[in-house]
Amino acid sequence: MKHIRFIQQLSETGCGIAALAMVLHYYDCKIHIAELSKESNISRDGVSIKELMRLADNYGLTGKAVRLNSNKFINSINDKFPCIAVVENNHYVVIDSIKKDKIFYIDPQVGQINSTIDEFNEIFLGVIVFFERNDRFKKRKSDISRFDFLKMGLIDRRIVSTVIILSIIVQLFTLFTPWITRYIIDDVVGKSVNSNFWLLISGSIIFVIVYGCLSFIRLKIINLFEKKYVSSLKKIIVEKVFKLPLKFFDVRSAGDMVSRINGIDSLQQILTNVVTSIFIDFTTIVIVAVVMLKSSIILAGITYSFGIVLCVFLIFFLRTVDKRNVDSILKREKAQSYLIESFSNVSIMKTLGVSQAITNKWNEYYGKQIYSEYRRENTLGFYQSFMLSYRMLPTFVILFVGSFLIGQNEMTVGEMMAFVALGNLFLNPLSVIIQNIFDFQYSATIIDRLTEIVYEDEELFYGEEIADFRNLEFKNVNFSYAQNSSEKTISDISFTLKKGEIISFVGKTGCGKTTIVKLILSLYNPDTGNIFINSKRISDYNLKSYRNLFGTVLQDELFFNDTLRNNIDLTRTHTDEEIKEAISLACLDDDIGDMPFKLNTQIGDNGCNLSGGQRQRLAIARVLIDKPQIVILDEGTSQLDAITEKKILSRLKEKNISLITITHRLSTVSSSDRIYFVEKGHIIDSGKYDELCDKNMECRKLFQAQ
Repeated sequence: MKHIRFIQQLSETGCGIAALAMVLHYYDCKIHIAELSKESNISRDGVSIKELMRLADNYGLTGKAVRLNSNKFINSINDKFPCIAVVENNHYVVIDSIKKDKIFYIDPQVGQINSTIDEFNEIFLGVIVFFERNDRFKKRKSDISRFDFLKMGLIDRRIVSTVIILSIIVQLFTLFTPWITRYIIDDVVGKSVNSNFWLLISGSIIFVIVYGCLSFIRLKIINLFEKKYVSSLKKIIVEKVFKLPLKFFDVRSAGDMVSRINGIDSLQQILTNVVTSIFIDFTTIVIVAVVMLKSSIILAGITYSFGIVLCVFLIFFLRTVDKRNVDSILKREKAQSYLIESFSNVSIMKTLGVSQAITNKWNEYYGKQIYSEYRRENTLGFYQSFMLSYRMLPTFVILFVGSFLIGQNEMTVGEMMAFVALGNLFLNPLSVIIQNIFDFQYSATIIDRLTEIVYEDEELFYGEEIADFRNLEFKNVNFSYAQNSSEKTISDISFTLKKGEIISFVGKTGCGKTTIVKLILSLYNPDTGNIFINSKRISDYNLKSYRNLFGTVLQDELFFNDTLRNNIDLTRTHTDEEIKEAISLACLDDDIGDMPFKLNTQIGDNGCNLSGGQRQRLAIARVLIDKPQIVILDEGTSQLDAITEKKILSRLKEKNISLITITHRLSTVSSSDRIYFVEKGHIIDSGKYDELCDKNMECRKLFQAQ
């Protein structure tokens, strides 16, 4: 019976994509999960059943979703494997088979799970998606290869050639060992010492010294190659990450991304080992196999048999190792991700008094990581113990059979001992090749998670440059975080902003104001409708040039554990005069003047040494240093007193800077040229403050509550 290959989900909400990838692979449509992820519309809530069936249809599979109860469960899905089931927490799993009262299914997070049907019914939510091939189905191979990913790093061909040549020389030296063994036993032992004996001693010493020197040089060059390779690959990946659109990060945490990039370090030996195995170990096996065949057909056949048995055993053993590897990586990344996110919110943890609860939760994740790694190491320990024992067996068999052949005068003692050495030279590289397969399997999940980054579409930075801002217009813009969703986050939004104007968006929390800001900044593209800048679509302009028009201040800004100067001048390219002008416009000059180290004051992790108002003014200074033509304040002055806020807004007005504010504060909106009242993603009303208060009761209540 054909079994389903386990494919691990690449993100917290990626279980549906991984489940569909497993179903497609079952039907020999071997699309890489990164390709499938790129084509899908994964939202913050994951992927819908409707979206799964749409994706399946693209590859020639017709999906049918049905709702079942536990009584009809077995009869309904019999012989319709594989199918996707929805279990608790709206998690997708792939059902492989049912045998008697047992159900075998694959969880995209942890792998193969066997349970009773009653146990499965406790988590089953009653929805199953069946698949069958339609007329458009075609078998296909993936366009993405893990080796293609590995080739992205800097591969210095001169270094690789040097490593291969040195490895061949070192390996040839080891092939002399059986010959020396045979010569000593057959031609030296029991005979008088002559000049040849001392020549052999001298040659052996020189042999060992040269062998040691060449091995050291080879390892040194390999180390250089690995460092150059890993550093180049990591630079490529990090640069790629910062070019990805915001929607990519909506379903992937900061801890997840850090964990993926750190995984590159574990790849540094893979390429070297693969090259060594292909060019050196495989060549050694072939050469030794031929030499053994010429020495003794009987002993060669015995050694070959041991090699075949070893390969067969390890192929089956590889499945268990693969499962342990995936589980270990998943648990480690979960613990690391949680720890990174916890460190990013230390101040919140302390103010809420939940430090111990957070610590306990991390201990839980870390305990699972340790247990998973313990199981993995036990599995590998079994393999290593097996190899140590198994490699002794051919030696004993060769000695027993060889002794018989010596008695038959078909072989000398020296030839038998030389064959023992040849047997080791045959089986050792074979075990190394298989060990490298294990290592590659361990890194396969890491490579897949990095491959998703590589094949994701970047933001496009081409088009016309924008010199000056004249006007901005939203025209019938609709947007939803879950694409193809009937429920829109932003619905039929239209508004305008002209040079020097101040407009404000007001409304209850969660009405869509911040989403409008993200659309203005082109962090997301609208589903329908158009956004115009200077009466042309923003897609006609260079995205970097477009965003350079804006300076955005959010309520919760991110700061680096560095000085005030370096947090204002992030690019380290501005003069002291430009920095002073920016802090003056942000009304931060007096505060900095009172600090002992002035601009060189350390602000602590995420600005923890500053007050809330100082942090907001620091954020304002940071955007003003680049002289934006439009400033967006998304609750960016919420922690300032009314007098300071009025000063800052007045100074921006004097500079003829256009201003977009997202706020609830009366002091902010009272000076706006237009106020847009947003409710459930719609602009309900607009006008100046007095006009809105007169004609819109909800808006008046919102202002009066301030």
